[in-house]
Amino acid sequence: MVTKPTKNIIKIFILIFPLFIFSQKIDSAYVYDINDKARVLERNGSFTQAYDLINDLVIKLEGQKDSRFIASFYQTKAGIEQKLGKYKQSIKTSKQSLQLDIQLKDSSGIAYCYNLIGIAYYFLSNFDSTKVYYEKSYTLKKKINTSHEKLAVSAYNLGILYEDLAQTEKALKFYLDAEYYLLKSKMTKSFLSDIYVGIAHLYFYKKEINKAEEYSEKAMDVGLKSYGEFNPNMTFVYNFYANILVSKKKYKEAINLLRKSLKIRQETYGEFHKWTCESNYKLATVLVDDEQLNEAEALFKKAIAIGEKIKSSQYLANAKIQLSKLYLDQNIKLIEVEKLLLSALNQNINVFGYKNDVTAENYYYLAQLAKKKDQKEKFFAFITQTFNSSSYQKNNLNQVVAPFQALDAIVLAGDWYTEAYNKSNDLDFLIKKFELIDQEVALIKFSQRNFTSDYSQIHFANEYRIVFEKGLNTCWRLYNKTNDQKYLEKAFALSETNRNTTLLKGLQDTQYKLYGDIPKDLIAHEKNVKQDLELVKLDLYYEKTAKTPDKIFISELLNARILHSNRLDSLHKIFKTNYPRYADLKYNNKQIEIKDVQINLDEDTQLITYFLGSKNLFAFHITKEKITFLKNEIALDLIEKTEKLKNNLIARNTIHEISKNLYQSLLANHLNKPQNILIIIPDNVLNYIPFEILINDENKYLIEDFTISYTGSVNLFMELKNDFFKYESPNYWAGFSPNYKQNYKLSSNQNEVTTIAKIVNGKKFIGDLSNKKSFLENNKEYSILHLALHAKIDNENPMFNKLLFNDEELSAAEIYLSKNKANLAVLSACNTGFGKLEKGEGIMSMARAFHFSGVPSVIMSLWKVPDKETKKIMVSFYKHLEKGETKSLALKNAKLDYLSTTQDINLKHPYYWSGFVLNGNTEPLKNKKKYYYLISGGLVLFSLLIWRRKSKLNKRY
Repeated sequence: MVTKPTKNIIKIFILIFPLFIFSQKIDSAYVYDINDKARVLERNGSFTQAYDLINDLVIKLEGQKDSRFIASFYQTKAGIEQKLGKYKQSIKTSKQSLQLDIQLKDSSGIAYCYNLIGIAYYFLSNFDSTKVYYEKSYTLKKKINTSHEKLAVSAYNLGILYEDLAQTEKALKFYLDAEYYLLKSKMTKSFLSDIYVGIAHLYFYKKEINKAEEYSEKAMDVGLKSYGEFNPNMTFVYNFYANILVSKKKYKEAINLLRKSLKIRQETYGEFHKWTCESNYKLATVLVDDEQLNEAEALFKKAIAIGEKIKSSQYLANAKIQLSKLYLDQNIKLIEVEKLLLSALNQNINVFGYKNDVTAENYYYLAQLAKKKDQKEKFFAFITQTFNSSSYQKNNLNQVVAPFQALDAIVLAGDWYTEAYNKSNDLDFLIKKFELIDQEVALIKFSQRNFTSDYSQIHFANEYRIVFEKGLNTCWRLYNKTNDQKYLEKAFALSETNRNTTLLKGLQDTQYKLYGDIPKDLIAHEKNVKQDLELVKLDLYYEKTAKTPDKIFISELLNARILHSNRLDSLHKIFKTNYPRYADLKYNNKQIEIKDVQINLDEDTQLITYFLGSKNLFAFHITKEKITFLKNEIALDLIEKTEKLKNNLIARNTIHEISKNLYQSLLANHLNKPQNILIIIPDNVLNYIPFEILINDENKYLIEDFTISYTGSVNLFMELKNDFFKYESPNYWAGFSPNYKQNYKLSSNQNEVTTIAKIVNGKKFIGDLSNKKSFLENNKEYSILHLALHAKIDNENPMFNKLLFNDEELSAAEIYLSKNKANLAVLSACNTGFGKLEKGEGIMSMARAFHFSGVPSVIMSLWKVPDKETKKIMVSFYKHLEKGETKSLALKNAKLDYLSTTQDINLKHPYYWSGFVLNGNTEPLKNKKKYYYLISGGLVLFSLLIWRRKSKLNKRY
């Protein structure tokens, strides 16, 4: 039995035992085990538990003489203090460790402490001190040849710092250095995902969306492996990936991801922490996009309350600006907006300095506010401040640090002048707005020059399309008031800017490489890299959409995509730097003028080019002698009617009334009947309709009076007339027609190819011969490629549109790179002209892929065309083409033949005959004179034979 005094002795022993232990020789294994446990807890997000454990250990060790232990555990403690938001305490703890490391002459420990102190200053928004300590740490680490992992940490931190300082090239260099070091360290669990998020950030805010997506997907992949789904470190990946989803207008998916991120951060860091503050306003921003404004406002206010409590200048300022933007867009609470923006401005200048994109954006919103409050002096003062903070000088764009903020400010100033003109009718205001147009276009082109992908250019062009609409409206008003030709020329130039840009540049680039002295082996190398990249993208697409995706293979493909993408970027830098003639051709294109177009039009040709904006339809009607420029505020009505026409066509309902209405809106004020060749350059949703079915005042289809063709832009029309795209092919015609089974079976496609082959004396690839390999082996050998097969359209990813051969699918991406050398591609398949609409860039269709590959003329289908009727029209088309008719005339006559020979009234509906349209060059493929000489020669020969036969008969009798 234990007595009471004995129990007390035991209690005392239990209390003093730890002290007894630590008063003896230190058990280093035990101590380091505690330190490691604290770091594991920190990594897993259990910061409070980690802090308690390490703090208790440090207290116990402070009386010890061995400074090595104390220094190491101070470092662990300082790192955890940062996670808990105790930045000033972290600096104090880090400096305690630093003093000990200096005494010990422990260079590695000193470098570590410098980095810790730099991080704490970063979160206190003291970037000057941050830079000093980060660079000290990195320099020392390289000097002592420390581990790759530790070098990666310093490089990564410097990347973040330079990103915040708007020095993106430096930031990218340090991020890539960090990636290099971390990959060399061969750690299985690392912060590689954070590096990829940093790189993705840089590309995203440069508006290179596709590159940002590549790195964010890689961040997601390696982050989940390294951290796990619910680790707080993954919230940085989730928060960024939400930006990619928003760029694709997938707001619900982005909101769900951000809610998940917010929950993890609340559970890990608590309610009052900078990361929780950030998650609240990031979620609120996307809720605004999704028009959930009340919840968004509440979350913005919550973020501000958190920021104020924890005194986090950077995140507090962000939350204030985003709430201000919400109020500005709704034109409410403007007094509160001013307070929020001015408060945020002071915080941003303290954190980022005066010349920075964040500060420039802050001034831009203050200018917006002044405009709403009609405060002219303040408005222009803030516009000037935006330019100064952006380092914007119109004659020296290479110095600009915030091009998008500068561009937004120019557009806003233009809006002010436009509104001033509307109120006063003073033409000087409109002229001042006009004078800003060149600056807007210059900034847009400057930004686009550095884009590495078509997707980024298209996305950017769509984002700033409103700039061109506003510019066109200004030019139209001034032209109508003054009749000054310079406003007409500027309007025409604006209508062509950012229209089918990537397709045009792709076609021109092929020529520029040849004329720009780039060696053939480099061109071949570029093609191989592009093919490797597209193959990886295709494999990635198939693996992601598989029923049971192989995660290991996906991870390998994500790595390969970044690798090939970067190889391609490096090659393009070599082209630009080492071959100045190529760079001059590529980046200094002469702007097309109206007279250049008129020179290229025949007397009997008229061209109409449209620009369909958010409010207005603009149209230029050009003939050899004349140009007219018209505007009508009917955009919304046109979009509605076009959709109705398209639906009625496919449903085979009557289109008479809607067709007449569209004729009045689009053509009635333009057409000159004697000029019966009509080239249409549609825009936006107008790409979806065949103009030949529009009905004029005489109740006739347009096709009855006009020969119609289409093209993507005036520049493209001119380019495709270039002799470079007139091929001397060894053979004339090749037709491809697979043998489909079951649901894919076509009743007439093989018969169609066989019949046409006889007419043109061509080569047919039918059934098993109609395979992907045979097509790619012959696509440079024939003047005409005729494809009677199925197509699959992917509206989400146009590069994965496909043509279905007998054995395999041929993707649009593969066609883009195939460098076809046909003068005409006839896509006698369903939906080959259909696809994702990218407004000014056009429809991302299979037809576009053939154009991009170098084919100057493409016949495509606008919907799922009927099989039997297609055959009739195609056979007739080739008969007319053989007579030497132009491609557009041959297609017109084929359709008229169909209408004149079809007895069933139901089958005369435009659904059956108008789905095929010609895009691009219209010139004939057969020499018409030669054709007539052959006919005449044949008749003469036939007459001689008859005469000889008669002579013989006369002699016999």
